[in-house]
This record gives sequence, C-alpha cells and structure tokens, in this order.
Amino acid sequence: MGMGWIVRNPWVWAKLPSLLDVVVLVAEVLVELKAIDWSLQLMEGEAMRQAIFDSDCRNAIKKLLRMEAKRTEIENRVKEIRDAAS
Repeated sequence: MGMGWIVRNPWVWAKLPSLLDVVVLVAEVLVELKAIDWSLQLMEGEAMRQAIFDSDCRNAIKKLLRMEAKRTEIENRVKEIRDAAS
C-alpha cells in the first residue's frame, strides 16, 4: 500500500481545508510562542541591566557617603588645629 491511496481517497479531499486550517493554526501558535520567548529574553536582559544599574547606584551612594564622612573628619581636624592654634 503506497501513498497513492491518500490522493485517491475522497475523505482526504473533503477534510483537506480543515486540515490546512489546523496546520495554519499550529503555525500561528508556534510563531506566537517564539514571539513570547523573544519577549521574555528581552525582559530578562532589561532586568539584568536594571540590576547592574541599581548595583552601580548603590556603590556610588556608598562611595559618596564615605567621601562625606572623610570630608567631615577633615573639617573637624582642621577646626581642632585652628582651636589649638588660637
């Protein structure tokens, strides 16, 4: 039994439009799934960039706080020296 029975079978020809609809529907679903996958990858990349930015901001704030503490320490030391000199 070869593949010729499919071509000669009237049931196949009667069901062909609905079978094509199923094939098109499956293709559309696959395209949507791929689009969702791409969107998720983009969102993961954006989340990664945001996390790096947040980390950089936290590090910059810590550095500014250390610099402010050092400035205050220097100002206090200068004040002590001026008070001692007068």
